[in-house]
Amino acid sequence: MQITRPLHDRIALAFDFDKTLAESSLDVIVAAMGLDVDEWHRRYREPLDSNTWDSINARAYALIEAGRDNGRPLTRDTLRDAGRTIRLYDEVTLMPDRIRAAAREIAPGVEVDFTVISSGYVDLIEHTAIKDCFDRIWGSSLHFDDRGEAVFIKRGLTHPEKARYMQALSKGLSIKGSNAPESTTKAVADEDLAVPPNQMIFVGDGASDLQAFQYVETNSGFAIAVRQNGGFAGAKTMHADQRPSNLAPPSYAQGGEMLKSLIHAVQSIASRIALTRLGEKDA
Repeated sequence: MQITRPLHDRIALAFDFDKTLAESSLDVIVAAMGLDVDEWHRRYREPLDSNTWDSINARAYALIEAGRDNGRPLTRDTLRDAGRTIRLYDEVTLMPDRIRAAAREIAPGVEVDFTVISSGYVDLIEHTAIKDCFDRIWGSSLHFDDRGEAVFIKRGLTHPEKARYMQALSKGLSIKGSNAPESTTKAVADEDLAVPPNQMIFVGDGASDLQAFQYVETNSGFAIAVRQNGGFAGAKTMHADQRPSNLAPPSYAQGGEMLKSLIHAVQSIASRIALTRLGEKDA
């Protein structure tokens, strides 16, 4: 009979992308299309927002329409070029290995997994250096015609769905398929989880991340909010269950508050794993 909790030698960190790991990708895309960013927002995006469009669909429609109107179509190459020029935050590509080393100081051999869960476009993020140091990138995507021009949104990873993707990550569910991830609320035995929710960390910058914050915090994991301009952009709409464990500026440099916060969180989880390993000897 199993007396102690099932042992899972895995920790999962998930990050939003825009304003969490890098500058806003949307403005970089508009600029890469050769359009004025302020005019694009005013002429194409804001009318949709004021007409109650879903924000993810509005963004895609406004980009595609602006490209058609101005003879500067949104293409795969546009997103590739934007991905190669977007500014990543300080030392973000060094952060995963530093976090893994910190976790293994406490629990040698523990697996530490990194995922992007973003409403931004996979077609862009996969052309940044993030691709080389993260395990997977989940986000929105576009459908392109034979000329490589975007014609419609293919998958929209909306803000509330971030929590659903966190559940899929925890339960080891596939995100492939037209309605995936599906059945994220189905019961999965503790021993069959890919990673328990209390061994998960989510990092995000605003209101779009609050449901993911709530998922990890109410399951004894950790949410860390990105502090921009002295505050957190989601503070006005946040309720008690969505409060993060800490706020830190978006720099992942050695010795900085964000890296220290992540190390504290991951070592806390690693300590629980080490404790469970001791219990396994007597189970």
